[in-house]
Amino acid sequence: QLDEMYKTHIFPVTNCPLSSKASDGDSRRRKSMEIEGFSQNGERFTIQHEGFTLSGQIKKIDGKVYNIQIMNQDFIHCGKKMSYPLDHATRTLTMGDHMIHISHLRMVHDSFDFKDHGLRNEDVFREDQQNWETPQRMYFPKVRTCLRRIQNGQGCVPEDTKGTEVYLFVCWMYVEIFASIIASLLQRIYYASFVCNFLRIWRWWIFKHRNLNLKKHFLTRQCYQDVIISTHAAV
Repeated sequence: QLDEMYKTHIFPVTNCPLSSKASDGDSRRRKSMEIEGFSQNGERFTIQHEGFTLSGQIKKIDGKVYNIQIMNQDFIHCGKKMSYPLDHATRTLTMGDHMIHISHLRMVHDSFDFKDHGLRNEDVFREDQQNWETPQRMYFPKVRTCLRRIQNGQGCVPEDTKGTEVYLFVCWMYVEIFASIIASLLQRIYYASFVCNFLRIWRWWIFKHRNLNLKKHFLTRQCYQDVIISTHAAV
């Protein structure tokens, strides 16, 4: 229906293709997006790179492109979802020998001045999971600077916060793809590639590890799939 409405009412006026269809995490739409992304039907829009696995179908009217079936997930939804496992009762993200946990952000909050990190009390003792401002503050570069200071024992007792620092860097890079006011298109493509490939490699490492499993030590499957779809759509 969306295709028909766009083709009938908007395309004749704008002559611009419909570039994507987005979702905010609905499971049925996610499944549909994966089916469409892996499909080989019709003329496909893709990039000739072995790591770029999803593609979109190109639709034309009189030889002119009116729709590219690129599926996308809302980046704000994904950005919030990536922050959930930091404070989870049964899931502890693990990266190498390093744990990723909200307790490290509480150390930052308690050990340094507000001006050094920008974290608020509601950011480290979360009650509203839908608050988008909290993940944004978590992903601030200056928060990672404070985590590094904790690792080095600068002004506090040393603690292994490396995993949390790296994970927050990946989350920051993901948000920058869509929200940065200074990143060039090339930088955004680099960020998308980095996030996509990092999560794939990390997931595979957890899967092959004899003492870890994806259910307890990695992102939820839904979050992982949504971010992968989103990074492909961005490129």
